[in-house]
Amino acid sequence: MALAPALRPSPDGPRPGGACGEVHSALDRLEADLDALGRAPGVTAREMGEVMRELTRLLNRMQALTDKGAAVAASIDVAGRTGARSTGQWLAQVTSSDPRAGHRQAQRAEGAGLAAVTSGGSVSKGSGA
Repeated sequence: MALAPALRPSPDGPRPGGACGEVHSALDRLEADLDALGRAPGVTAREMGEVMRELTRLLNRMQALTDKGAAVAASIDVAGRTGARSTGQWLAQVTSSDPRAGHRQAQRAEGAGLAAVTSGGSVSKGSGA
């Protein structure tokens, strides 16, 4: 599980490195590119449509990864280890989101079997929703 150490937060707070840090840097560049696009003369509706399709595709991939993270959290029983009643409650706490949204995300992720590892290693699906 090569990415796990890069994704684990430092005891001193978030680390700038790792895969998440790289994505944040790429998002900063993307925002700058969008600002430049907004200043560029002659941008066509077709070009803007291509940009919006790609942004939507990125959004969908990030949602899928968020759901996978929720499934992994359930599979390793973070709720049980933290005293939360469910993975959904734990998700709501750590993301400062609505408890109903956390519950829906946990149910969707676990029901889809998203804890399965897709890039090497092994994670078994647990029952902590």
